[in-house]
Amino acid sequence: MRGRHRALLDQLWRERLHTDPQVLTLSLPAVREAFASIWEPALLLKSLLNPLPGGLLALWLAQQGGHIVVSHAPSHYESGRESWRNQELAAVGTVCAADLAAAPQQALYPVAHLIDHLLGSHLSEGGRWFSDGTGATPRLAEQASRFAEAYRLSYATPTGLDESPRAYWARILSLYLVSPTELNTIDPLGYRLLQGTLLADRWWPPLH
Repeated sequence: MRGRHRALLDQLWRERLHTDPQVLTLSLPAVREAFASIWEPALLLKSLLNPLPGGLLALWLAQQGGHIVVSHAPSHYESGRESWRNQELAAVGTVCAADLAAAPQQALYPVAHLIDHLLGSHLSEGGRWFSDGTGATPRLAEQASRFAEAYRLSYATPTGLDESPRAYWARILSLYLVSPTELNTIDPLGYRLLQGTLLADRWWPPLH
């Protein structure tokens, strides 16, 4: 099982994670000091994605879209199409190297948005997202209803912050990947939603 998971993560690294050749050249000196080569930011990102279950990685790789570009540009997610190095990519998350160096949880927000879109409509252009209350399959739709309840209670939302469902999803998923213990402390309902289903290997179909 772990060997198959590692193979899927390596495939994701090869096929869907891209590094802008100027990622360090166009970054601030502090970022250039944090990373010894242009590949280190993407390698750090790959390590942060390690908790994702094999079934989720397989679902991601089964789609034509779903790319991550590590760049000097601000972190964001484009659910449609975006040009990169003379290619047109669909469903693209841009992860800023400066965020990876200073704020890994924040750096994961574009990845969380991509996964939100993936679970909601298999990354279809203009499709709904999981946090909108939609699942790409009946089982995912059931979990989307559970997510809506977790969002309604909003344990992880700081006092006074008006947080959308998409922002809440990005917050809890990225925190789970960086510090699951902290998420369990501040938002046990959100933690159980992820730990018991969507980020649990046993919840997904067996890998072959």
